[in-house]
Amino acid sequence: TTGSGYIDSVTFNLPLGSALSTDPTGPDAYGYFAYDNTDAAYEMSRPFQYINISAGLGTDLNINDVGEQPPTASTYTALRGLPFRFKFYGVEYNEITVCSNGWAAFGDHHEQDPFRNYPIPGQQAPDAMMAVFWDDLKTSGTGQGVWDYFQADSHRYVIQWKAQGAFSTSALDFEIVLLDPNYYPTRDGNGIIVYQYQQITESYGQTNDVPYSTVGIQAPGRTVGLQYRFHNTAASGGATLVAGRSIVFTTESRTAFGRIHGTITDAETQQPMPGVIVTLQGRSERDTTDAQGAYDLPSVLVGTYLVQAKRPGFNDAIVENVVVMMDSTVTLNFAMLHPEIATSVDHINVSLPNDPPTAYFNLVNDGNGPLDYQISVSYAPSVLDEEWSYLTGFDVSGATGDQIIQGCELVGDNWWVTGGVGQGEPKRFYRFDLNGNFVNSFTQPSTEALGWFDMAYDGQYVYGSSSNLIRGVDATGAVCTTIPSPLNPTRALAYDPATDHFWVADYVSAIYEITRTGDIVHQFSSNHTVTGLAWNPSDAQGYKLYVY
Repeated sequence: TTGSGYIDSVTFNLPLGSALSTDPTGPDAYGYFAYDNTDAAYEMSRPFQYINISAGLGTDLNINDVGEQPPTASTYTALRGLPFRFKFYGVEYNEITVCSNGWAAFGDHHEQDPFRNYPIPGQQAPDAMMAVFWDDLKTSGTGQGVWDYFQADSHRYVIQWKAQGAFSTSALDFEIVLLDPNYYPTRDGNGIIVYQYQQITESYGQTNDVPYSTVGIQAPGRTVGLQYRFHNTAASGGATLVAGRSIVFTTESRTAFGRIHGTITDAETQQPMPGVIVTLQGRSERDTTDAQGAYDLPSVLVGTYLVQAKRPGFNDAIVENVVVMMDSTVTLNFAMLHPEIATSVDHINVSLPNDPPTAYFNLVNDGNGPLDYQISVSYAPSVLDEEWSYLTGFDVSGATGDQIIQGCELVGDNWWVTGGVGQGEPKRFYRFDLNGNFVNSFTQPSTEALGWFDMAYDGQYVYGSSSNLIRGVDATGAVCTTIPSPLNPTRALAYDPATDHFWVADYVSAIYEITRTGDIVHQFSSNHTVTGLAWNPSDAQGYKLYVY
């Protein structure tokens, strides 16, 4: 915020011109592209190399879909364990659900087998879906079926369908191939997915059906996805589905990157400083210095940045106008300053009622950096309150009319409270001052039934979740950053400023410590039902994580 108003930086994609069929499709809101084998000028494209596992190599999943599902039939799905962990839209999975109707989805969706295909993204489809040829299919005929196989020597997991349309006699033969991220790495860790088509024919179906097929991918939460084809029409950059077609879905793209690295030392001692967090303003890239004080940001989008180094007890080190050019390496070293505070007295006693009470003391800074401080005055009773004793409270429901109060978080000089309101209504944030006076309310970024549960605050954004995606919002409720979570929903949430990590849990789940990229650092079991988490770095007994 400046004297002229509020300034913010937002990164977005601006398409220039029209994509040809020889260009990729995408990106979606997360950053996935689709490269087919007509996009030969792009190195992310892959040639058609079909892997037939139906003749004895693969495991028959016995998904014998008769086409028109009887009312009493079981679902035409199979839940399979993955041979390697696979990250999809920032979330890691170790199992996959395979359906006869030309789709597979990460996680356990064995009770779902939707055959009626819709556009992507769509709420009618499973979370974390891969629609290789989503349509009403029959897999129970001679030579038909669904198989899977782990090709260990090439580190690929294959799912193959041999089918026909429920209302067509044309043979279909297609597959999904997942590449092991340990052997086919990407910059952000999301795995590479390949669709391949050996025999393919689009069919209109019946008049009460959705015509033709859907091809694409869909994120957890079902609000983000990349549609390649729908209703026999290709998205921009897409090609026709023919025998010999291959399509690669990946977050890898042709983007100009450079590198920022360096070493951080204590300006007073000249010794390297471990544990310093280095960030770029307006970007998610960050690194923490190692024992030698070194940090490295290897893939920084070209541009001009403000680079900041932070560690508790030291003044923030900031360098503005750092220019990163394509394939350049910028070496940026910091020498960090720190204040040292001393007071002229150990304590101050004043007697009430003096109006007002007055006391004098001196603050001394013997450090080499500036000292930021504030002074507050509070009344201390003659008998100290016992731990966990009730101090004060105020009626949130009475002030807001919201009877479903979920969580609260102290954010600066305000209490933020989440409310569930009524069924189908937008969920709300409510703000109160420290005396319990209602300040304002605004809409949560949640479409779930009850909205956000618990909240956490990192000094910049307020974080919460009602799904497997943690969202960070600014003072207006606008989403500014997201963090994938291993849980769905993520009911309980806390933030540790020393490590810049989050702690998450849900009712009877394990409790996880995760990074801002969703990587699990630590986890442990809980013997209690968890409805909330809080972090107290100054707990007298060293128990910093509170579990409610």
